[in-house]
Amino acid sequence: MHRRFRWIPLALALLLPSVLRAPSSALGQGLSVSPSCGTSETHFIISGGGLGACPKSCPDSCHVFYSVSIDGNAIFSTADCQSQTGFTIDLQNVPGTGCVACTLQVTTHTVKLEGGPEPSNYPPVPPRCVTTTFQVVTAATNGDPWGNQPMTLTSDGRWININFLGCATCDVPPCDSIVMVQTIRPRADDGLGHLTPYGYVQQHVVDGARYDSLLAADGRRIDVPLIAYSPYYLGTYLGTPLPIARPAIKDGHCQAASIMDRPNRTIDSFRPGVAAIVFEFEVNVFCAVGVGAGQWLGGCAWIWRRSLEGTTTITLGSCARSTPSSEFMTALEHWSSLRGFTRPAPTRPVSGGEACK
Repeated sequence: MHRRFRWIPLALALLLPSVLRAPSSALGQGLSVSPSCGTSETHFIISGGGLGACPKSCPDSCHVFYSVSIDGNAIFSTADCQSQTGFTIDLQNVPGTGCVACTLQVTTHTVKLEGGPEPSNYPPVPPRCVTTTFQVVTAATNGDPWGNQPMTLTSDGRWININFLGCATCDVPPCDSIVMVQTIRPRADDGLGHLTPYGYVQQHVVDGARYDSLLAADGRRIDVPLIAYSPYYLGTYLGTPLPIARPAIKDGHCQAASIMDRPNRTIDSFRPGVAAIVFEFEVNVFCAVGVGAGQWLGGCAWIWRRSLEGTTTITLGSCARSTPSSEFMTALEHWSSLRGFTRPAPTRPVSGGEACK
């Protein structure tokens, strides 16, 4: 977006390296489910680690196997070399099985992980076994971090505020920094309802060519300044202490994540034949640091429009606990590849859970 604001590095930048480091060699076996409670629509992430390394070369003379079950029912198993560093499974989309969470009843469930190295023609290594539990609850018990009014406009209709309150919601995992990532898709309306891509050079934006280089194939880009070091929506407006974003925390006390935005364009941005400029936005909530690091927590969509005559409108879409769209992820991957940014991923525990009895 073309707005006047000053980018401010936050303490988040100091925390990220610890999240991005590869896991160390495991000495024990660990199992976790994040979040530990939620509904049948929650993206429960099962993570396991510490399976042990092969005493011989993998895969020629050894492989690492593991199996995962819920309440005694096997949901996934594999044997490969990559498993030496651990694994993650999303219960909404388990490889080869599909949505496991969709079938779970409202109760407490037990996850079991069994596995370890399995050498060929070598004394067998006893498999390790660990269990942990998680709870499926009703939607009413779970709560909704979007609340009744996740998106609001100021009285003049020019500013939008988006708020995500995860502290009272069961299936938002503990997180030290809940942030938002937003994409923008600029388009031109010819007045007949036909929308076409409308790049920044076409809009006569300063540094338009650099902004255009950040656009993915379908015309979306991550909505941050050219100097941004991360895709997270952060900073303050130039000349004011007014923050355009507030990262949230869920670690025992309540703090909401929020962003505010005021898109704008002048008459100079209109090329002949353009009746209106339309910006399509998708914003997604992300845990950047903490137990839930690497997890997407929900998203919203909204549209800004300015007509040639100068009328500006903001149309509020819907907010849901969904994961980002494929178009959003493509834009994020494109931006990350150009900036050398590595998105935090769910950690693979080397401890946690209880030994099987």
